Amino acid sequence: MPQATPLVDLSRVDLSRDVISKDKIYEVLPHRHEMALLDGILAFEPGESGFAVGYHDVRDDEFWVRGHIPGRPLMPGVLIVESAGQLCGYFFERVMLASGERFFGFAGLEAVRFRGVVVPGKRLYLACRPQKMRTTSGVFDAQGTIDGEIVFDCVVKGMAIPK
Repeated sequence: MPQATPLVDLSRVDLSRDVISKDKIYEVLPHRHEMALLDGILAFEPGESGFAVGYHDVRDDEFWVRGHIPGRPLMPGVLIVESAGQLCGYFFERVMLASGERFFGFAGLEAVRFRGVVVPGKRLYLACRPQKMRTTSGVFDAQGTIDGEIVFDCVVKGMAIPK
């Protein structure tokens, strides 16, 4: 598998301070309960050439832990890319959907590569950069990192869906 290139140099991001809290994220995103997968956003630079960095603290009490490989819980890939999709969704909604009448929903994934495992007790850093955005759709490069290692990357495609 070819080496992945970081979307964002995390050494240039203050990883100790949220710039957007979980409460503020979910004032924008419609996800709730166990599907609210962003715990904070550490960097948000809006615009066509911008980026966002967020995180999910993977806990041992999450709903999937008991059943997704008992004795060796691994965060399911669908939840990993959902976490990235929520970061992309926050970015898109803040930049393109200020009215709050629509939200960014998955339209597709491309070039998904899992390069490592995501386990309880770790912080999954998520990064996204827009490839293109229109009022009705967006395409983002997205990536996840744990302990300095890229554990997945993908292209997230989304569309504006009425709330």
